[in-house]
Amino acid sequence: MTAVRNCRRVYYMIYLSHALSAWGDRMWDFAVGLYMVILFPDSLLLTAVLGFSISLAVTTFGGPLGTWIDKTKRITSATVSIIVQNAAVILGSTALALTFAFSDEIQQVWNGSLQTLIYAFIIFVSVIAKLASVTSDIAIERDWIVILTDGDESSLATMNSVMRTIDLTTKILAPLAIGTLLTYWSQMSGAIFIAIWNLISGFVEIYLLVIIYGDIPQLRLKHIDTENEPGRRSRNAIKECWGGWRQYLMHPIKWAGIGFSCLYMTVLGFDQTTTGYMYSQGVDESFIGITTSLGAITGIIGSVSYPFLRRCCGKNSTTLIGYVSNAACFFICVVSIFTPGSPFDPTAIVNPFGKLNATAVQQEKFSIAELWEQRQNMFYFVAGIVFARFGLWVTDLSISQLLQDSVEESKRGVINGVQNSINQSMDLIKFVFVIFLPSPQTFGYLIILTWIFSILGCLLHCLYLFRSRSHDGHGKDSTIGQLLEKDESNSMEKPKTERTPLLPTK
Repeated sequence: MTAVRNCRRVYYMIYLSHALSAWGDRMWDFAVGLYMVILFPDSLLLTAVLGFSISLAVTTFGGPLGTWIDKTKRITSATVSIIVQNAAVILGSTALALTFAFSDEIQQVWNGSLQTLIYAFIIFVSVIAKLASVTSDIAIERDWIVILTDGDESSLATMNSVMRTIDLTTKILAPLAIGTLLTYWSQMSGAIFIAIWNLISGFVEIYLLVIIYGDIPQLRLKHIDTENEPGRRSRNAIKECWGGWRQYLMHPIKWAGIGFSCLYMTVLGFDQTTTGYMYSQGVDESFIGITTSLGAITGIIGSVSYPFLRRCCGKNSTTLIGYVSNAACFFICVVSIFTPGSPFDPTAIVNPFGKLNATAVQQEKFSIAELWEQRQNMFYFVAGIVFARFGLWVTDLSISQLLQDSVEESKRGVINGVQNSINQSMDLIKFVFVIFLPSPQTFGYLIILTWIFSILGCLLHCLYLFRSRSHDGHGKDSTIGQLLEKDESNSMEKPKTERTPLLPTK
């Protein structure tokens, strides 16, 4: 037992394996969104279809993949997921490189149908890569590190902290690196680099995990349930799924959870949709990478500030601070719609399926000075998103701890599982909006919708506070101010342990 806790070499190997995997994930996630716009510059349709497909796949197959992990040896689930993930990225990067190298020839095959098939293939392998990445994260971060720390809560907390730091660091550096690479090399070279990285990284990751698996006997001890009948297991799964939703909707926490899920209905999150819109407005890859990194830094500041805010203001006040800060910053993005350089045209009528331009036309790029002269709206747009990350992370940490503290221990898995499904459903709604409003000229409508949903989330959380007043001993005439006042006094009496946040994607 002690040997497991003291094996620093094993810890360093798991950190290195996770860093390699996270770096490859961040590079591909950032690059593929840009490539979708480069290949289809007149619309955000491809970007929206990509994001919608990924969200739908994770929502649909997240549960079955978790069940497969439970029924499979640890080394098998970890290595298979790494192999599939890296193979999918390599195939997608290779397809992109060939598209850029032979774009003229590909256009002439089957009247352009081959290029459409290539687009579909890239989206397909991106979905596979994401599913494999989710599987790998569950296997390593939710299972392996628990075994490695051997039940030592202090060691487990340290490992979780280091793993999260690695994630945030790659979120900052990987977009910056790949953005610079695409700007100063070429788009084809960037795709080739990503393919080579994942080829080498995959072998190293598997090698490290095999060594760890061989060194730690506890990892090889796993009970695998093979006794359940497939038909009964299927019926129980359906029953448990409906029962989980019923428990969630009957629980007092539901309004806080639904309010938080409204923040997932956003086009202001530095995802493929956001980066695609920025690229379409002449913002080059390196500047997009810089702003993405700044957003991650602002998010870190929010997460670091959360314990201080909670001690000083109380948990309810801190949550509202997060919501209000997020909505206020998004209003800056709304202002950007009406500033000089904005492409917003409220009268634009867009047929998302009518302009499938197979050629990747040359996009005009602006320097920072030129961007200020011709696209002032982008500075307001970027500023709003970057500063909003503070409120987003404060809200995320607040709701995360609320779900941990307010939900009975026997229901935490069910409630949190349904919460994740609702979050992904909001993400799907976002992509539906983008699919039907894919043009940069109509992106302003999506910005306004994002701002409205952020306000709706805050209002639903206020509804939760009113509904919970009976549990806090308040009468019918309780106000938000009374709840916050009592919350502040309670927070000074019994500070609670901080929890791990729900949004590491955003």
